[in-house]
Amino acid sequence: MTIIDSLFPDGVATPTLIPADTLACVLTPRLAIDAIATYLRGGDSVASERMVTPVAAGDMLLMPAESSEWVGVKLASVAPANPSRALPRIQGTYHLFDAATLTPRAVFDATMLTALRTPAVSAVAADLLAPPGPAHLVVFGTSVQAEAHVACLAEVRDLASVTLVGRDPGRAAALAARLEHPASWLAADDAGPHLRAALEAASIVATCTSASHPVVDGRWLAPDALVIAIGSHSPDARELDGETLRNAYLVVENREAAWREYGDLILARAEGAIGGGAVTCDLRELARNEAPPKPPGRRAVFKSAGMGWEDLAVASAAWTALSDADPSMVGCQGGCG
Repeated sequence: MTIIDSLFPDGVATPTLIPADTLACVLTPRLAIDAIATYLRGGDSVASERMVTPVAAGDMLLMPAESSEWVGVKLASVAPANPSRALPRIQGTYHLFDAATLTPRAVFDATMLTALRTPAVSAVAADLLAPPGPAHLVVFGTSVQAEAHVACLAEVRDLASVTLVGRDPGRAAALAARLEHPASWLAADDAGPHLRAALEAASIVATCTSASHPVVDGRWLAPDALVIAIGSHSPDARELDGETLRNAYLVVENREAAWREYGDLILARAEGAIGGGAVTCDLRELARNEAPPKPPGRRAVFKSAGMGWEDLAVASAAWTALSDADPSMVGCQGGCG
């Protein structure tokens, strides 16, 4: 008898470690979008907090959430210098527990999970807010989030064109070449009138950057465009200027979190561009048709910074999909094969 057998005669629960290639078997844009939409229509909480602890290389994030069936927590790191080392800016693990017993069930790679849950949330918002018909999309950024936003938005709108705006021309050109949609790119430092023309023609604009100052000039946006901002979760950083938010049909994940974390809103209010009542509704209200209708021709803005319930929705859907598939998939180490 080992010391483990002596101390724990009933055994110890060992969660299933899901390799990234196994997770990729089921974690598609469509699964993530459907998981978010289903969760929003359900009765589980969409209020979950993010705990941030600064460390030398960046921040450590703890994001717990609970539903009627599952409890989950994401432990993530944000290292701003990582892209220069050819490493993801955001990394981590996701831990899924049974809600009734709090028994650990699975551990996922949170890098892949985050890469799709964030644009899946944006796609749900876009499906409800973007003008109908083929979309002209402008994406600020060339990171994983930029590429994943193109993939997820393509699930809810036919993308007639994609314009990428990036600080690194090489990365922007490489991403444009990988996309399956008609794509072009602009260097952020040398965009000028070309960027203005792209924004004036855009029906959807997505900002997926690590910028701390506005990258969008609201004066150049079409009146009925949808703007999606996902890059900032800090009260002193923003991607949108006040003009973009002024008089907009403004949707957020959660009102309390918006005025606590969203620098786009906090700084615009400090400038006087918007007031404390600027938020029209949250995403759940919009998904349930409980929000005021958006007036025709009025710009919509969806501001997102990521919440724990989104990770839980997608992680539990992925685990269910793996469990429903061939049981050998759950423990496989070599992909779907």
